[in-house]
Amino acid sequence: MPKTRFDKTARDPLKELVLGRKSILQLSEVNLAAKMGISTGRLRTMFSGPSDAWKIREVKMLSRALDVPIAEMRELIAR
Repeated sequence: MPKTRFDKTARDPLKELVLGRKSILQLSEVNLAAKMGISTGRLRTMFSGPSDAWKIREVKMLSRALDVPIAEMRELIAR
């Protein structure tokens, strides 16, 4: 009988894009939060959970702050 891995977490492509772009631009959480106009604590709370819990407004602010085309974000949300 094959083994099943229940401890494996599902991929989160939107979160992967945002965190990857953040690291490429070498932005700290403080700088990214300032560019978005939110507190650092709120940004940490967002990143601690899945991107399914993010609000549309927050996704738009991330898109603007990280210079990611909104079409690319929409494509990842649709997955």
